[in-house]
Amino acid sequence: MKHNYKLTLIAAAAIVLTYFGCSKLKEDNTPVNTADPTLVSTEIASNLSQALYGEQGGFSISDGLDYPSNIVFKSKGKARIESAGNFGCGFKIDTTFSLKLGDSDTSKLDLWEKIKYEVLCTNSKPSSITVNDSLNLVLVGGGANITEKYGKNFILKSLNPGVSNLKLQLDGTLNAYVNGTYTEAGKAKAIAASFNFKLTGLMIDRAADADITDGHATFSTKGTYEGKTWNYSGTISFIGNHKAQFSINGKKFTINIKTGQVL
Repeated sequence: MKHNYKLTLIAAAAIVLTYFGCSKLKEDNTPVNTADPTLVSTEIASNLSQALYGEQGGFSISDGLDYPSNIVFKSKGKARIESAGNFGCGFKIDTTFSLKLGDSDTSKLDLWEKIKYEVLCTNSKPSSITVNDSLNLVLVGGGANITEKYGKNFILKSLNPGVSNLKLQLDGTLNAYVNGTYTEAGKAKAIAASFNFKLTGLMIDRAADADITDGHATFSTKGTYEGKTWNYSGTISFIGNHKAQFSINGKKFTINIKTGQVL
């Protein structure tokens, strides 16, 4: 399966937050570093973009209701297609993929993924797809021992079934999690972080580079890294031109959802 697994996806976020966090005081006046919500939001945008546009797993909204172009196994494992005919009504993939590299407890990569994908129809015309994608990844080596997990549960519907596959609606949930330790400049460090999303009514225009023109999401994220912490929740409103308005911790700003750049 084509994958660009972002092992640094959340770990890098925490490192960035470490260096650019803002300092506050606890009630007992002892210092604690809390991550800047603007920087957290750029990582939220990055997580969401990678999940929706195919950099995490085999699903991409750019494919619409067409055959998922990223579901191509290139190593151990083969997609089990459980359909009676060609791609279309009733087409289903329900398979597990695994990959193991390394032969010791001190150097290995273990990957396990289960993906379910099904085409549903209305009046014998493809009208929606359901995607359930779960991944567990363990990386050990080079001073690192990292576990990463994510889960997607999406429903992608055509707004004009049987006539056009360009206007779509996406609903569902997404979560990502990382936990582990690694070594940097000879010093052992620990990281734990999670990101959770609920997506509602995302309107997608495939004719405009799969732009999300409307819809909203709620999110929550928390994490720790070397005593620096964050724990935020908020909302995302999609406004088109690959832009979204974020509301987090009382702050509001606009981010390019594909690049993570604050505008």
